Amino acid sequence: MVGIPAIYLLALLGSWYFLLFVALQVGLAAKEFYSLADKKELKPFAGLGILLATILPVVSFLALKTNHPVLPISGVMFSLIVAAASALLLARDLKDAIARISVTAFGILYVGGLLSFQILLRHDPQYSEREGFHWLLLAYLITWSIDVGSYAFGRLFGRHKLCPVLSPGKTVEGLFGGLVFSLAVSYGVGACLMGVFNPVSAIVFGVIISLVAPAGDLFESIFKRDAGVMDSSGLLPGHGGVLDRFDSLIFTVPATYVFRCFIH
Repeated sequence: MVGIPAIYLLALLGSWYFLLFVALQVGLAAKEFYSLADKKELKPFAGLGILLATILPVVSFLALKTNHPVLPISGVMFSLIVAAASALLLARDLKDAIARISVTAFGILYVGGLLSFQILLRHDPQYSEREGFHWLLLAYLITWSIDVGSYAFGRLFGRHKLCPVLSPGKTVEGLFGGLVFSLAVSYGVGACLMGVFNPVSAIVFGVIISLVAPAGDLFESIFKRDAGVMDSSGLLPGHGGVLDRFDSLIFTVPATYVFRCFIH
C-alpha cells in the first residue's frame, strides 16, 4: 500500500523523477524475466538485456524533450542490433545462439519497450503536463480497479474457469467484475472528474482495458507456468515480483496511449 502514494507522487512530479522510477521498474522486471528464462536453460544475455531494456525509457524521455519522435524507434532497433551483435561476440560458442539472442531481444521489447509507454503517456508534448498526468493516473487506476473487481467477483461468484491451464484462479465471473469496475473508473474518473474524454469514449475505453488487463496478466503467466514457478520473484512479500505487480500495466499503458492517439 505504501507504494501507491509513492507512485502517485512520482507520476505527479514527472520529469526525471518519474523517469528514474520507470527505469528502476524496467530493470527489476527485466531481471525477473531473464531469471524465468534461465530456469528453462535458455541462457539469455541477462546483463546486456537488462541494460538495454533500462535504456529504452531514457531514450523515450529524451526524444520527447528534444522533439525527436524517431528516437524511441531508433533506440529499440539499436538495442536489438547491439544485443545480437554483442551476444555473438561475447559468446564462447554458437550453440543455441538463435534461442539466446531471441529471448534476450524479446525481454528488451516486452519489458523495456512496453513499459516505456508510461513516459510517452506522461510527457507527450501534444498534451499539457496536467493532461499527461491525468492519462497516466487513469491507466494505473483503471488497471488496479480491474484487479480488485476481478478478485472480488471471482471470490464471491466465481464458478466458471476462464483459463485453467494458465491461471486456475481466474474465472469468467471475475472477468465480468473487472469489466464493471473498469467502466465505473473510466466513466466516473476519466469522463466526469478528469474530463479526458466524453461518456461514449469512456465506455469504449473501459471495455477495451477490461480485456487488455487480464490478457497482460495471462501473458506473464505463460512464462511462469513454463518455468514452473508461482511468482516471478519474491522481491515484494505477498505480491511476488515486480513483473507480477505490473504485468497488466505492461499491456494497459500502451493500449491507453494508442486509444488517446485514436480519439484525438
